[in-house]
Amino acid sequence: MEVGPIPSISVSDDISGFKIKPLSEMCVNVVVRNFGEKPFDPTTVVNARVAKSITHQIQSLNQIDPLVAAKYIRGGCYWERACADLGLSCKRGKTATRIYFENYLTKEIEHYNETKDDAEAFLKMVEIIQNQIFTLKFPNQV
Repeated sequence: MEVGPIPSISVSDDISGFKIKPLSEMCVNVVVRNFGEKPFDPTTVVNARVAKSITHQIQSLNQIDPLVAAKYIRGGCYWERACADLGLSCKRGKTATRIYFENYLTKEIEHYNETKDDAEAFLKMVEIIQNQIFTLKFPNQV
């Protein structure tokens, strides 16, 4: 029995109205979709074009654990959007990342309960974000 040539499908082929995405694009989408559960530093990606695509898509994600985002998302619109979501304005001379984490740590300290909260987890959180913090301001309590 003779088998004919296997038809090839190129990226530009149209099958039943569906466009076939390049494998690299599908891989980037999977990496970005799972970033919250399996984060990594996009700058470690060897292919610069793929790294740029991953970084750009990660910037548009919502609701990433702030401690994960602190490690892997540097600057850009992600932190500006995170500040805006909390009603924080990005003041001149401060980065959005700094504003976000100064606010974040202030709230964590204000709500910390030494009898209920895990001190080691709290210190680990401070260790992760310490490079983003310059000033903490607390309202005067009467």
